[in-house]
Amino acid sequence: MNATPMSGDGRPSRRRFLTGAAGLVGGGLVAVASGVRWPAPAAAAAAQPAINSRDAWGSDLPPIGPLESELPGDTRFLLVHHTAGANGYPREAVRSSLRSIYAYHTGPKGWSDVAYNFLIDAYGGIWEGRQGSLTKPVKGDATGGSQGYAQLCCFLGDHQTVAPTAAAANAMAELLAWLAGRYAIDLRPGATATFVSRGSSLHPAGKVVTTSTIAAHREMSATTCPGDAGYRLVKGEIAERAAALAGCTAPTGVPLAEVFAFGDAPNLGSTAGLPLNQVVVGMAAVPSGGGYWLVAADGGIFPFGSAPGYGSLGGVRLNQAVVGMAAVPSGGGYWLVAADGGIFPFGSAPGYGSLGGVRLLHPVVGMAATHTGLGYWLVAADGDVFPFGDAGDLGRPDPTVLRSGRVLGVTPSPAGGGYWVVATR
Repeated sequence: MNATPMSGDGRPSRRRFLTGAAGLVGGGLVAVASGVRWPAPAAAAAAQPAINSRDAWGSDLPPIGPLESELPGDTRFLLVHHTAGANGYPREAVRSSLRSIYAYHTGPKGWSDVAYNFLIDAYGGIWEGRQGSLTKPVKGDATGGSQGYAQLCCFLGDHQTVAPTAAAANAMAELLAWLAGRYAIDLRPGATATFVSRGSSLHPAGKVVTTSTIAAHREMSATTCPGDAGYRLVKGEIAERAAALAGCTAPTGVPLAEVFAFGDAPNLGSTAGLPLNQVVVGMAAVPSGGGYWLVAADGGIFPFGSAPGYGSLGGVRLNQAVVGMAAVPSGGGYWLVAADGGIFPFGSAPGYGSLGGVRLLHPVVGMAATHTGLGYWLVAADGDVFPFGDAGDLGRPDPTVLRSGRVLGVTPSPAGGGYWVVATR
């Protein structure tokens, strides 16, 4: 059967997921752990490079307005800029250049302080920009608007046609590697981050964005920054060097998913060793307990035991990656759900609606079907629950209790009168 996509418009995402899922089978539990055979990133593998503090150039230039910091866990990627100012400046002119940037950003630009968290000169010097960036994830500003969730690192110079010097490039790699360890950002090749934009000239507020964890300003706003020569270096040698310094290596082997069975739940097989395009992100069992399906982030379906294959999203261009699935209680079909709330029904699973085209504050992270199979709930990372069909609106986690935590998924109660939501705090 062909997929019936029910999602919003947008560019496809090829995001990688490193997640787990579990499903009940009879009187036992089957857990699936998915991932890639590669070393975990070393959280603090890169030592802090030498950084000139704010006082070294602007002790008498305080911010002119309030500065905010990202919540814990919300610094998700690193964004590289250039100032587009003149090249060829002498070393002794760097401090005065920084002061001029401060005057421009707090004057004509109307920002509270220097836009960037850190700046790097042509001689390899690293400078704290926005006040407080050495000690906390201060939010930055940017031409074209700031989408948020990043630390802003900027080359001092114009790199449209002239690449940053070797000293500057090495310093940028060291800075990015240190920041990655500090904020637990994955720099492995192919690693991505997903967030809901706070608004820029390229990504309007509310748009779900997936980006590489080292990105250039032009990927977040309608601009040529950090210049063509700078962009090539950032996305190539600098990203590779930063990953190496952070202790991150390219994957070896193929993606895998191992299934672990407990109680009377049978282990009917897994995708371990199969050449998957994307990692496994979820699973669902048939009512008899004699089979289950695994689903990958690209919508690939892998049936085991007595679970029939009703179709998959293999080869379909997705707006956002698949994040989970739920089975029809009869076992005659299943739904796949994507991060943008798009719903893809297969087999006898009817489509009761989706969040495609709806601006979400946070991406969808999972779904659960009602005991009748005539509806389902979608849950977002901030705890918002979206009911469809005969699914009741039964509530959501208190935001004041959840605070900066993140919802991981939702599971219905067996009687169908409620659901559990699990979240970090």
